[in-house]
Amino acid sequence: MATRVFVVACCCVFACTTLASASDEGDDEMNMDDLIASPPQETTSNSRTPFKSMSNIQKLYRSAKAMEMPTPMADTAAYTVVENGTSDLEWLLNVYNPHRWNPIMLPAASKLSVQCRDTMKIYLESLKKGSIWASKMADASGRYSSQLFFGNDFWLGSHTQCTELQNKKTNKFVPPFDATFYIAKLSIKLHDQLTPRTRIISLGLCMPKDCSPTDVQNMVNVPKEGTDQSYRHYNVVNVRPVPGTYSLWSDKKFYLLIILVGAVTILTIVGSAYEVILNRKKISEYKLQQINQANNNENETKIEITLEKIKAMNKMKINGEDGEEQKDLVKCYFASKHFYCITIYSHKFICVLIYRLTPAYMIVLLMAEVSARWLRNVSVFEPQNNNHVSCANYWWRNILYINSLYPSSDMCMLWSWYMSNDTQFYILGIILLLFSAKHFKGSVITLFGFLVGSWVITIGIAVSHDFKARIEEPFGLFDELYDKPWTRLGPYLFGMFTGWFLFVTKCKLRMSTLTVILGWFLSLFTLAYLVYGLHIIHLDIPGSALYASVGHSAWGAALTWIVIACCTGHGGCVNSALSFRLLQPLSRLTYCAYLVHPIIMTMTNFQMDGPLHLHNLITLILYFGNAVASFIISFFISLTFEAPVVNLLKIILAPPQRTPLKSSNAVTQDS
Repeated sequence: MATRVFVVACCCVFACTTLASASDEGDDEMNMDDLIASPPQETTSNSRTPFKSMSNIQKLYRSAKAMEMPTPMADTAAYTVVENGTSDLEWLLNVYNPHRWNPIMLPAASKLSVQCRDTMKIYLESLKKGSIWASKMADASGRYSSQLFFGNDFWLGSHTQCTELQNKKTNKFVPPFDATFYIAKLSIKLHDQLTPRTRIISLGLCMPKDCSPTDVQNMVNVPKEGTDQSYRHYNVVNVRPVPGTYSLWSDKKFYLLIILVGAVTILTIVGSAYEVILNRKKISEYKLQQINQANNNENETKIEITLEKIKAMNKMKINGEDGEEQKDLVKCYFASKHFYCITIYSHKFICVLIYRLTPAYMIVLLMAEVSARWLRNVSVFEPQNNNHVSCANYWWRNILYINSLYPSSDMCMLWSWYMSNDTQFYILGIILLLFSAKHFKGSVITLFGFLVGSWVITIGIAVSHDFKARIEEPFGLFDELYDKPWTRLGPYLFGMFTGWFLFVTKCKLRMSTLTVILGWFLSLFTLAYLVYGLHIIHLDIPGSALYASVGHSAWGAALTWIVIACCTGHGGCVNSALSFRLLQPLSRLTYCAYLVHPIIMTMTNFQMDGPLHLHNLITLILYFGNAVASFIISFFISLTFEAPVVNLLKIILAPPQRTPLKSSNAVTQDS
């Protein structure tokens, strides 16, 4: 009996041991497979490959098996990112921590200059003693704090504080040496569950000025505690001082900008003053002539002479032939805005387009180059554009309006791709309209060929690059799809059709109420879908290719309806809003505001001392502030570089007056 009991007990122990081993193996499998830093895969036939977003916001997902686990087991699995008693987040705290540095044995001491070693020894010893100025230097430096997994890649500290702590007027205790601010670029990799890809971190450092960027890089780049683990590591990519060595007063382009703006401003003021004096003199002369004429005719009627009446008299003195020629020119100019000018004045309008746009364009281009150099020197952030290089090397592409044909990395003023495309389309439209004078059907067929060809080329490019339209990547395949003229031709062709249609119908079109309602519904629905549709619908490769090819043309078609409806009397409140008289002055500034507003946004954003967490309300406030500042500066640019050119072109292109104005006696007698 005892033997049987002993055997049964042994069997029970063996069974329990086997079950425990199996349970441990299952837990290990769950730890590696069920707690993963990626979305659960769909099992349906319509499943898609998870999109790798460019956002740094990380999300952790648990499988159903993991969610069913008891809490103690799940907590045990979460400790897979802890090595040698140090978690990854705790390890981040020591990426830069001068409190842990030994003043006697500095990191990478053999690679540091003598001056840097001496000043760093003073700094670290004072920091350990709790010196006020040393504590402020450490406080001005950046370090990991929070929100790494919510996109916070900027551990910048405060450049302003690093500068202010050396001010002897406001600080009782200042460093015994000069301090400067450095920005170190770090590439950091943690456990795959935390950082599926390497993160680029901007680290701000308030350090002694005797330490060069190379010294700072050597000190920070020394492996700290825990970096012996293969899965987590960091490396210092580069270090730059803020501010750098660039100076505006040593930049020849800055002097050129000052001279141009100053000279044009002075000429504008002098010209305006001279015009006021000249107009007053003309009014006085005309008043004197009219009074003399009234005395000769013994006419006691009071005569009021104004500048508007003088201008009307000048217009009346133009003879019939000149008047007809001017009328034809005005008609042709008006028609050219609707893309139906097919007369001999076409070459004049190309000149008007180029010479009107170019002066303001070039002065803003020069502003973009100088401001880009200055911002890269003084900002703790690093602009993504290369205007400081591309504008200096490739400005001629902008003058020729061909910059959109080149890669975006070599493009000066990235947003100017529209200027290039619009000018190219304008010349193409003139050619088509001249061709339509004798071959209208052929011109229409060619226009449709260009439209369909643009769609086909865009679809081919999108499919070949496996393009997927995502709201997270609004500028995906920028060089291939976004800015190239062959992908943007559709809306311009719809604009040509709109101008031709209104010119032919003379803005008179009768439509039933049902047609008007249906047109407005389709138009507004198309605009709303193109803007907000990707928030709801996720497109695959074929759908994305169709969206990329037809989307721009659909936008142009929706605007075509709005223009036609408003011009033919079916616009309602929309036409009233768009025709509001107070918006007309702003409409004349939109071109210059378009040119200058990215510079305004960059100048304001990149002078901040640290990152800003955005939400809808603050974005709205920033939008209005940038809009107001952009229109104020665009008013000055338009007044000095655009409006004078327009007036000069009007004088040059105006027909000659055969009979100059000598006196207004005949006009007065007839009136």
